[in-house]
Amino acid sequence: MEILRAIETNSNNDGRIIAALLQSLKVLKGGLRSALETYIFSELDKGTNVQRLIGFLFYCEDTKKTTSTGGGDNISVILDLTEWEEYGYPIACEDTTIYINDILIRADNTETPETKLQDYDAFGSPFNSKRLKKTPMPNVKLPEFTVTLRTMYHEQHCQKRYREIDAGSFPIAEENRKFTKQALEWIASSEHEDITWKRADRNEIVFIYPTQFTSIPIPFASLLAPSSGAEGQFARARFDKCVKDFIDVFNGLTPQNQPEHIRVFYIRKMDNARSKVILNRNCCVQSLINAAEIWQNGCLNVPDITYLTKAIPFPLEMARILNTSWSRDGNKIALRKTDVKRIKPYEGIELLLELENHPIKDSGYDYLHTLLFNSKALLKYAGNCLHHDESLTPYHAISISNIVAMFGLLLYKYGYKKEVYMQNTAYLIGQMLKATDELHALYCKVERNGSISSQLVGNSMFTIALETPLKALSLLSQRISPYICWAKRYRILEESKNGVNNKLVGWYLRIFEDIANSLTPIVDETIQFNEFDQAQLFLGYLAAFPMKKEDVQDEDTNNTLCKEE
Repeated sequence: MEILRAIETNSNNDGRIIAALLQSLKVLKGGLRSALETYIFSELDKGTNVQRLIGFLFYCEDTKKTTSTGGGDNISVILDLTEWEEYGYPIACEDTTIYINDILIRADNTETPETKLQDYDAFGSPFNSKRLKKTPMPNVKLPEFTVTLRTMYHEQHCQKRYREIDAGSFPIAEENRKFTKQALEWIASSEHEDITWKRADRNEIVFIYPTQFTSIPIPFASLLAPSSGAEGQFARARFDKCVKDFIDVFNGLTPQNQPEHIRVFYIRKMDNARSKVILNRNCCVQSLINAAEIWQNGCLNVPDITYLTKAIPFPLEMARILNTSWSRDGNKIALRKTDVKRIKPYEGIELLLELENHPIKDSGYDYLHTLLFNSKALLKYAGNCLHHDESLTPYHAISISNIVAMFGLLLYKYGYKKEVYMQNTAYLIGQMLKATDELHALYCKVERNGSISSQLVGNSMFTIALETPLKALSLLSQRISPYICWAKRYRILEESKNGVNNKLVGWYLRIFEDIANSLTPIVDETIQFNEFDQAQLFLGYLAAFPMKKEDVQDEDTNNTLCKEE
């Protein structure tokens, strides 16, 4: 086709015979190869020139004539026109060869700008395709591993782009290869840790940097994970402080020095030979600030839990919190080598960058399902401990605070604000189970001389309530009945037993009755809980009851409690 274009742009009529030949080839059914095969087989059927035609179909190596390159005799095919006399001379002659060479030389000398674009790389720099076509891209040593800037291996067909492979699929000039290597080495240097990059996991690194660097470094990476070292342990729950410091630094720059956009990409070392960018995002700085504020609001989207301090985990901590599995005795279940971590660290960054008006779709169900499945035993353990007047260890308290924060965040991302979901059926059932445990524990203190059952009634109904809430309410009404009757009698006694304030018993009874009254109009026979409902039930079971300023003294624990709002 290049020869045909060269002939068409040449005013000389000597090339008409070549143009006629090329045009005639277009009408061959199936192309030249198919037409040649059809002709050969038809001649073989006739028994004509059998030995010569067999040579077209099969190559038989002649060891006596084989060259050093491994090839034997070659078969030449010459195409010509039967009516060549109309054009002055045939194609198979010296004049045609001279003419073709002449027009190709002229075509090279009059190359169009479109053709010359092939000599420039993707960034507009001069590109020596012959020298760089199979030259591998340089390697860069990162803090955790070494990566190749871009894999180019022609044996992997997935590398093909636009019918090109190796450097041809995305040409990059030598100088741009060096600049890219130097840029990655600079942002990955040790002095830029917590500013432009973070260690995300073993053999995983995340980079986050602005399109315009300033003399005062902006700690973009500080929003993704705690600082490394001892100070990181102290700041583990201080995501809000990192956000404030980040905003202060950014706002302290003059408007012309404030970068407008940032880039985020996440690299994972797949094996000894391969690494892969598994996350790549571009956004403006204001979007990142909005995303960080939404993350904070989401983690705080939980009711008050008196024995816990509200936490705001960092995005890169989300995977660890969701993947950690707990046993019924409150111990962490160690992962085996063959176990797969369902949630990946980079998904916390994806969740951070999803704004409030951009829902997390089906991934939200997967996150909640994983968190519910892995943390259910720990939350039941915590509830049972607290109703037995056993304090939680600091380790358990921090772990539960992080779990609760993840519940609040995922609910918030899906539009469940605490002001609304605290009136929902699932949350109220969780509160009812909590009130049931409190009444059961007080009963045991009074009537069993402080010998509290190993599992309280509300705690025993927890799993059933998650799966079949209506059945749980039915069973609960049967099992709580004797304790309700006892509470109604005990609250009017003039004297307390075993240090249990009868006013306190009356307060919990009133809480239970009010929750039951709130549930009555909203519970029906078709009630079923999805993952978001189950998360609300968990929060209701852990949360404090609504209160106001009128105090009631607990003579046994000497704690001040308040009546409901």
